[in-house]
Amino acid sequence: MELWKKDKLKELFKGKRIAIIGSAPSATRNKGHNIDNYDYVIRVNNYKIKNWSHKLGTRCDVHYAFYGTSIKKSIEELQKDKCMLHMCKCPNDKCHESYVSDKGGNFKWIYDNRKFYWGFPVYIPPKEDYMKIFEMLDRHVPTTGFSCICAFIDFEPSELYITGFDFFTSHTHNLNEPWKNNNPSDPIGHKPMEELRLLMKFASEYSFVNPDRFIRGIYSELLCIQENNLDSILEVQEHLKKAHTMHMPKEYLLNVLNSFTTCGWTVVEPSKKYGGNG
Repeated sequence: MELWKKDKLKELFKGKRIAIIGSAPSATRNKGHNIDNYDYVIRVNNYKIKNWSHKLGTRCDVHYAFYGTSIKKSIEELQKDKCMLHMCKCPNDKCHESYVSDKGGNFKWIYDNRKFYWGFPVYIPPKEDYMKIFEMLDRHVPTTGFSCICAFIDFEPSELYITGFDFFTSHTHNLNEPWKNNNPSDPIGHKPMEELRLLMKFASEYSFVNPDRFIRGIYSELLCIQENNLDSILEVQEHLKKAHTMHMPKEYLLNVLNSFTTCGWTVVEPSKKYGGNG
């Protein structure tokens, strides 16, 4: 296994135009040739390209993944998609306790399990980088996508286009597969609404962070729900129609109303540099 260090990655990605493509259904709002025009295309976990290249592009320069047993991408698939680098979400270390798994926050099992897997150079983040994100989320485990975004912000690209993220409001992942939270009682489980809030905070602080229009729309609609103390789907739809938004389909909004709890949200204004490609 050839290990690459963070300095090497920063040298590679600094000043480049980078696209991170998540696996939410909203990723298909893109045009494939626009994605392929980026210097580097980053895809997450069990991404899909086959039958979707006209929307999603053809390349996966970097595969960013959790690399647990749920990640099924073969080296042959990654080679076909022109992958050149594995980037791992988790350190090869024990980071925290877990309340729902005996493996928990000791991620060494991933690397034991993948000992003979790697087909390209590998980047494994230092423990302090992972823990910084964990603490940022009030000691909750980050999603793979959010970890990826944070990693690439550190590399200082000229543009970081972010698409295919709906923060589980569609209850769908891998474009068209049902998603559900298997451990809703986990006290350190994912906090997708907080990840959205932080992403939009990043977009206000770094001119190169460019969430697509769908992400910006979800954020504005969640602020509408919060600021107006809305608690019914009809109230939300009426407010959003008046605002001429409605980025989220009705079923997305219903999911949000059923799960949306937050505190301490601050309205931030994203950078006007990019209008978004999605």
